Amino acid sequence: MQSTVRSFPFFLLGVAPIFVFGARIKDLTDVRGFRSNQLFGYGIVTGLNGQGDSRIEYTELGILNALESLGIRADKADKSRNIAAVMITAEIGPFGKAGTKMDLTVSSIGNADSLQGGILLQTPLKGADGLVYAVAQGPVSIGGLSAGNGGGNIQVNHPTVGIVTNGALIEREIFTDALSKDSIDLLLRAPNNLTAVKMAKAINGFYPGSSLAIDGGVVNVKVPLEFLG
Repeated sequence: MQSTVRSFPFFLLGVAPIFVFGARIKDLTDVRGFRSNQLFGYGIVTGLNGQGDSRIEYTELGILNALESLGIRADKADKSRNIAAVMITAEIGPFGKAGTKMDLTVSSIGNADSLQGGILLQTPLKGADGLVYAVAQGPVSIGGLSAGNGGGNIQVNHPTVGIVTNGALIEREIFTDALSKDSIDLLLRAPNNLTAVKMAKAINGFYPGSSLAIDGGVVNVKVPLEFLG
């Protein structure tokens, strides 16, 4: 029974031929409880070949701590500008599963000239609740186009912001009880009373008596009996 209840939102949004003003419900709404969550972390990018931070205390502290975690004790950080302190951000989707990977963004918080070609050292990524949801690591790419000399100084990319493709390994899943209830709330991305009423009417045409427009921003839909058996 539980598995059929859980499948209803996906059927309603992705399979059922229900349209409102010519648009599918999935293009107009989000399901309450189905949301991405922002993750963040502070880390170190290495291997920058003279393009990293210069004499910044928190960068030096970061690399000293990283070395110490590897069992290497050092009194001073290297001054070669091969490292940079970065802020790491990522979004874990509502159905992100432990063991799967996602992309992340790194941005310099010091005075590094470029993050291109650097390697992000292993960094925990936390949610707003302070819990670790993923671990980040991997090669940084700033993408885009860069040219100099004969081509002039053309900079299409942003050298101090980069991405690590599939660089975050999910360790903890986001809990939601939205799929365990006997009804779901559809949240309109552009709240409008007429749209909400039309949507409820369209759903009722497919599943009679199942839907009600609570207000211009929310349409409640009861799980039909065929998904409860």
